[in-house]
Order: sequence, then C-alpha cells, then structure tokens
Amino acid sequence: MLKMQRSYIPYAVAFVLIFCICGLVYAEVQQDLRQTANDPQIQMAEDAAIQVQAGSQPHFSIQNIDIAKSLSPYLVIFDKQGNPIMSDALLDGKIPTPPAGVFDTAKQRGEFLVTWQPRPDVRQALVIVPVKNDAGQFVAAGRSLREVEKREDKALQMAIAAWVIMLAVSYAGIFLVMKKS
Repeated sequence: MLKMQRSYIPYAVAFVLIFCICGLVYAEVQQDLRQTANDPQIQMAEDAAIQVQAGSQPHFSIQNIDIAKSLSPYLVIFDKQGNPIMSDALLDGKIPTPPAGVFDTAKQRGEFLVTWQPRPDVRQALVIVPVKNDAGQFVAAGRSLREVEKREDKALQMAIAAWVIMLAVSYAGIFLVMKKS
C-alpha cells in the first residue's frame, strides 16, 4: 500500500509544477496584453489635459464614435462634478459617463486606469487624468477591449494546450522510468 501511494508522488509533483508554470506564463501574457491596452489612452488623455490646461480645445474626431461598435479611441472632457462637457464618443445616443468614484480616484492618484463596463456587451480600457486648472476638469480617453480580450482568450487556449501536452509528456516519461525500475 505504501509503495502504491509513493508511486503517485511524481505525478502530483509534475502536475503542480506544470500547472504553476503554465499558469504563470498565462498570467504574464494576459497582464501584458491588458496593461498595454492602456498605452494609447494614456498618451491621448495626458496630451488633451495639457491642451485644456493651456486653454485650448483638444482635437476631437468629426463623427461621434459609437463605443459599443467601434475600436476607435475616443476622448471625453468632464467638469469637476463628472458631467461631460464635450466628447467624440456616444453610447446609446449619449456621452458615456463612468461612475463618479473614478474621478475622485483620478484626482487622488494623478490618473486612473480602469476597465469599465458600461453595458454587459461593452468593455473599455479607460484612462482618466485630472486637468491641472482652476476648473478642476478631467479628461478621459478610452477604447474597446474587444480585440485585446480575443488575444487573452487565445493565450488561455494556448496555455491549456501546453499544460495538457506537458502533462502527457511528463506522465509518459514518469511511466517509462517507473517501468524500467
């Protein structure tokens, strides 16, 4: 009985190690994909905040961007209460407005990067930057996470496939070693 229990130890160790390696690789890839999804919005929000601070109007696209359908990045300027002043984005015919708490957090931190889901089918990478002016305004830049999330799903599928293959190979190796002894 003791010999049979010991024979499972290599399997358990292999399972844990392979699971941890695949999990860590997936977590790193997923976080890299999600964090870099903020890069364009950080640049847009900071540049627009500098323009507003200087008293000029930031560049807005000509058409209104439907954030439920478009992958285009967008800008929204908010007053100090979090009410939209101007925007090139729409959601359900209105300027999208995140919860008020994000503005407080952005003011405390100097900027706030958040995944925002205004509707179950709409997920956005949103960056909010306070404008350093007397009006206490905020600039938000966002874009859809649709393509990033597709890449995350692909990375998860690859991690699971690698996990299964690594388990099969390690179990085959352990089986061959045990059979020879």
